[in-house]
Amino acid sequence: MKLLWCDTETTSTDRKNGAPIEVALIPEIHGEIMPHFHSYIRPHKGAKIDPEAEKIHGIPPEVYNNAPTGDIVCKKMINFMSEYECTFVLAGHNVSFDKDFLYHLFCRNQQYTAYVDLIRLNKEYCTLKRARARRKYIQSEKINLEALVKYFKIPHDGKFHGALFDTQMAIEVNKCLSGINVHNQDNLDINGKISYYQRKREFMSTKYIQFGKDGDFYLTKEAARNQDAYRFIMNELWEMYEDEI
Repeated sequence: MKLLWCDTETTSTDRKNGAPIEVALIPEIHGEIMPHFHSYIRPHKGAKIDPEAEKIHGIPPEVYNNAPTGDIVCKKMINFMSEYECTFVLAGHNVSFDKDFLYHLFCRNQQYTAYVDLIRLNKEYCTLKRARARRKYIQSEKINLEALVKYFKIPHDGKFHGALFDTQMAIEVNKCLSGINVHNQDNLDINGKISYYQRKREFMSTKYIQFGKDGDFYLTKEAARNQDAYRFIMNELWEMYEDEI
């Protein structure tokens, strides 16, 4: 699995005319969290500036107006992603929003080819969608990032609507969501992480799953006989690893 966790803060919710002013990227390679990339970005000339957006992210204009221009940040991101020699699936909370802003940023700065070489356009990994799929097991009125962090009791001392912090929290929320077995409500663990790592350690062993030279994965006969293992693997691997091994 090669995920690129990301978050952006923007001048507007208008994905074509607004501009990202902050971006954070955190690669996750086969479950290992790698060093992050973070930068503020100077908006392009004529970018739509929505005062309401500034109230949300709280980034003062003097910060992003003195930041590197989009073409410089794009080149830095390309260099950062290229170090891993792979094509990433973008991941995050409501990641389609950030995906669109990054796409337009790269296109606006004549870096479309590099973008599609490094980011898969036809796939994304969204913790908001994962939360919706588990909605009946989550006893929270809201499932935005801040609400889920509070619900899962994830410890933190940061401030939401900062790109790097939100990216880090999306990763933690994802671990908790993976602790919810959508096939068996009795297996719900509010703290999530414990049950997730226990099942991952047990079910991701070669006893239950094997990887072929073609990059695909195969369930063993043991997995087929163990209903819990089968459910976990199909819920996790099929969703997260399909075409990504």
